[in-house]
Amino acid sequence: ECMKLPSALEEFDKLGPLLDSLEPCLSGVDSRLGLRQMHMAWTPHCTCAQSSVVALKQLGRLRCQAKGRQVRRVEDQVKCFADVVQSGMATLGCMQIATVLHVIQNRTGYDTLLLFVANRIVQGGMDLVNEAQTCAPETVTMLVKCMTASGQRDKLLLRQLSSLVQLIPAERFTLGSLAVVMESFLEVDFKDAGLMRFIGAVLQQLDL
Repeated sequence: ECMKLPSALEEFDKLGPLLDSLEPCLSGVDSRLGLRQMHMAWTPHCTCAQSSVVALKQLGRLRCQAKGRQVRRVEDQVKCFADVVQSGMATLGCMQIATVLHVIQNRTGYDTLLLFVANRIVQGGMDLVNEAQTCAPETVTMLVKCMTASGQRDKLLLRQLSSLVQLIPAERFTLGSLAVVMESFLEVDFKDAGLMRFIGAVLQQLDL
């Protein structure tokens, strides 16, 4: 049975109750295999990965409240939910992936997950046209920064992310988001004439 998150999870504003409420979701932990809910291979409509993204978002939001033993509990839960995300990577979109990367950024032990993310973007069959319809420029910036910070600087990966930027509707950009997108690619010395033409065209449409 797919993972069932506590009701009204997004309304939690205290870390302690959040950790307690998520604990039953992790009751099937196996030290070798991770969560027993990782059954994507034989359950094509499993929603565990999406549920894990929601849980990770809340853990990331309230992580700053952690004190004493809570610090270890938070990191343990993040690792478990990240394992489920990894197993169900094929079911996630760019915004969900960026949410996960935001939670695990600057932390060790997630190299395999980052490889899965790179593979999903480059050759996992992601429909960039559909992704762009709901994607925000800041989402792509998060993907670029987190992937390159982890050592994932493959030109094909960056080209895919550049293509995603160019498919986002122009009205979704501001001067600030254009600057941040440009900066993220500049930091990895990635030059794409098509991206620059797109940014120039959007810039001309802005009400400065």
